[in-house]
Amino acid sequence: MRVNRKNLFAAMALWMAAMGQAGAQDTFCNPLNLEYRFNLETGTYREAADPMVILYQGDYYLFASKSGGYWWSEDFADWHFVAPDKSLDIEKYAPAVWQIGEWMYYTSSESGAIYRSKNPKSGRWYKVCDNPHPWNDPWIFVDDDQRVYAYWGSGESGGISCCELDPDDNFKPLTEDVVCIKTNTEEHGYEVGGDNNESGNPWTEGAAMFKHEGKYYLTYAVPGTQLRSYCDGYYVSDSPMGPFTVGKNSPATFKSRGFVTGVGHGGLFTDKTGRIWTIDCVNIANKHWFERRLAVFPVTVEEDGLLHTHTAMGDYPLYVPGQVPEGHENASKGWNLLSYGKKAKISSLRDNRLGKFALDEDMRTFWSAKDGSEGQWLSVDLGTVCTINAVQPNFYEHEAVCMDGRDRERATKYVIECSEDEKTWQVIVDRSGAEQDLTHDYTELPEPVEARYVRITNKGEVPGGGCFALSDFRVFGTAKGDKPAAVGGVKVERSASDRRCARLSWDASPGAEGYLVRFGIAPDKLWNHYMVWGETALDIRSLMTGTSYYYRVDALNGSGVTEGTEVYDDQGAGTSVVACVAEGSKPQGIYTLNGIKIPSSESLRPGIYIVDGNPVAVR
Repeated sequence: MRVNRKNLFAAMALWMAAMGQAGAQDTFCNPLNLEYRFNLETGTYREAADPMVILYQGDYYLFASKSGGYWWSEDFADWHFVAPDKSLDIEKYAPAVWQIGEWMYYTSSESGAIYRSKNPKSGRWYKVCDNPHPWNDPWIFVDDDQRVYAYWGSGESGGISCCELDPDDNFKPLTEDVVCIKTNTEEHGYEVGGDNNESGNPWTEGAAMFKHEGKYYLTYAVPGTQLRSYCDGYYVSDSPMGPFTVGKNSPATFKSRGFVTGVGHGGLFTDKTGRIWTIDCVNIANKHWFERRLAVFPVTVEEDGLLHTHTAMGDYPLYVPGQVPEGHENASKGWNLLSYGKKAKISSLRDNRLGKFALDEDMRTFWSAKDGSEGQWLSVDLGTVCTINAVQPNFYEHEAVCMDGRDRERATKYVIECSEDEKTWQVIVDRSGAEQDLTHDYTELPEPVEARYVRITNKGEVPGGGCFALSDFRVFGTAKGDKPAAVGGVKVERSASDRRCARLSWDASPGAEGYLVRFGIAPDKLWNHYMVWGETALDIRSLMTGTSYYYRVDALNGSGVTEGTEVYDDQGAGTSVVACVAEGSKPQGIYTLNGIKIPSSESLRPGIYIVDGNPVAVR
């Protein structure tokens, strides 16, 4: 018999991955796939929040509230959990970690005591001092000159304060407290409460400081961790203690639509290659306001000093920090979501938690089998044979109770199979021998497979003793069909009475499953976005009153993304941009804005102008 060596090696690689023996993946998918701890008071939901990452002695360390410890990793892909001894007060909210010399230092909210360690992998820490200053949600920043600053603040309609600390005298304050920023809901729509910033006072918290090329970037979280609109605004200064000016494109990190939502209260860090990232918590908020997970996104600081996070499609597969190829600014692998809105078949049902809820890109909904017995399953019909590159089952704790925080008796055990005809099935992921409880168990396949049907089957008792349940069963790759048509008929209406708000509508794009509504302060700065599924209109309430915005609607499906052909401003121009000029300049021509001629002596502010009949963007 003649053997095709290429096919043989591909099959061996696939089998090794299925058995959990493949090497480290070069991609990940938010939320981070960690052993999230059950809440100790009720045991019914998982919680991790207020995260930060520090690069210490060549390894990454990840700290997050209510995790009972912390993680370290050499490559940001394979994480190791450390449960410290009782020398560290680990159970308080908002851990803050920094390095001075050979020491890693730790503090947190509530107790505020400071600890240090030269070997955090050992879990052994030493107390330096009791609380040197009363702070909530602290962040400690060490400048290039080794001067140390504290930033803190947590409260309704509050702000962020700072002071300098003395590292040689138990970190006692060297200066009076300075108020760095105060929330301003009258002008900053993203600070207003509600899932869509519709109403309510903000809860301001989560200060974090990052320095880049001489500029100090102070981020803060609003309007509330339980909200889909939770985000990180930012201010910038030439000094660590201010004065601070709000970023022109604030918020820096914003994602209120999609699978991952409510991205806030984290901090910026650099990977081993010098690339900037942010780690933040994301909300579920079904069982409790504090039902949360963690996510990581790439960050860019532009030449003009503007800071922004790449959250658009940031819950699709991304390259692992430290492994992003040159030129991939948004770190995207380029794979598409294949499973949204597709048909599901299920083994059983509990509490009317239908199979479609596992395919709706909403972490607050879920499918549940009748129990957690071995053999319960869900299958998705992708509609046509697709190229599959990765899968992400996101498990949910329906009827689960674990008062010990982590269930060491039961692990997340399952098998994923695929088929072209729903008759012959091929195993692509085998976790039947798993020893960990991993709720967002993303797997990048070593070789793509061609399949129409994908099925996940439970292979053991569910952690916490609950039902076999999925908030979403996500499949990534490329469908065989065409990309959707470009979006047309876009209309933008900026509210005259409330400049924080705008309404967009557009014509349905043939073949589109969803839309990516991008917006920003210039035609080439469309950095924030809303993911829209199954609708052709959107109310945006996250704008700043003194800022003009530009919008573009992209269409997407399993075959890819089609960018919109037009950029619209919110002053009624609604025309295609054919040229751009710098703010304040005025090349030759007759300029009009909304039909009004602009005097030749007037310098131009940002906007879209009509110049001799052609639209020109000023940025």
